[in-house]
Amino acid sequence: MDWVMEVFSYLSKGGVTMIFIFLASIIGVAISIERYVFFSSLRKSMNKLFSIAREKISKGSIRDIVAICDSEKNVASNILKTAIEAYIKGASKEDIENSIEDIAKIELPVLNRYLYLLGTMVTIAPMLGLLGTVLGMIKSTSVLAEKGLSSPSELLGGIAEALITTATGLIVAIPLLILYNYLSNKSQEIIEEIESNITEILLSISSNRSIW
Repeated sequence: MDWVMEVFSYLSKGGVTMIFIFLASIIGVAISIERYVFFSSLRKSMNKLFSIAREKISKGSIRDIVAICDSEKNVASNILKTAIEAYIKGASKEDIENSIEDIAKIELPVLNRYLYLLGTMVTIAPMLGLLGTVLGMIKSTSVLAEKGLSSPSELLGGIAEALITTATGLIVAIPLLILYNYLSNKSQEIIEEIESNITEILLSISSNRSIW
């Protein structure tokens, strides 16, 4: 437990700004975990959904796909359901694409939920570190103006506060930036995967119009 006390002692030297940097790190990590779990769950559900959809197409049970989509209730199933329903109704290719675009505007933002907040934490952490640096330097300057070099411990305390907050802000921001880019890339990959699978399914249905 000694290392915990050492870390706590180190962070306490950074002043009140450290509290906000710590909160930013907690929020960022919580969002990252939530999005990672969400994407993992969605991908498994998508793979299952599209696999079943292809199976239904091969058996000529196109209309059953709509019921399956209703039971899944996620981004991919809602978009696929819209596309299948439009196709069954005899909509043109252009109308189907428009239907997909309309539902995508509603569904796809779900993938990026909270990522804007994660991006904010990435930006705000080093800014809080910079604020701590300014406050620390102000403290050091005030000590220097009032007491000169007669109180080196207080002077060095302000300098330490300035350096600690800067370092901590960067330590928090850098991993969060990596997580933000990783999750944003995962979101884009899922979007492309949904589009690719739905296009493939529609083409498969189109080549077997007689089965339904």
